[in-house]
Amino acid sequence: MSKIFLFAAVLLLAPFSQAEYDIPLNIEMNSADPANSYSYNFGRVRVNSVRYARFDVTNTGDTPLTFQAASISGPGYSANHSCRGVLEVSEKCLVEIRYWPPFEGFQSGQFQLKFKELSPLVIRLLGQGVKDL
Repeated sequence: MSKIFLFAAVLLLAPFSQAEYDIPLNIEMNSADPANSYSYNFGRVRVNSVRYARFDVTNTGDTPLTFQAASISGPGYSANHSCRGVLEVSEKCLVEIRYWPPFEGFQSGQFQLKFKELSPLVIRLLGQGVKDL
């Protein structure tokens, strides 16, 4: 049974954001559980400021996982990741999602991470661009 452990800790970079640290998000994925859908809320972020969320993805299963693809959608969202090739048992890859609201109001998005052996991990994203905090 293949499992992935996803640890999400908010990484807030001082000059770009004036936010509180959130409680880390822990998600354990299992190939037998098709419900790999989660949500992450960036909260209120000043327009044209940046807030980052960092996710450490760890293979906690007993077999290697073959990385296939990662994608992100939605206004103001972008991502970088270190997931490449095969994620061996106990190995990690890093995903960093950036939210940079281009205008005031709510913006939703979606990040998706695919491994050959598992159903895709989907994280629904939400943030609110504000003029002043």
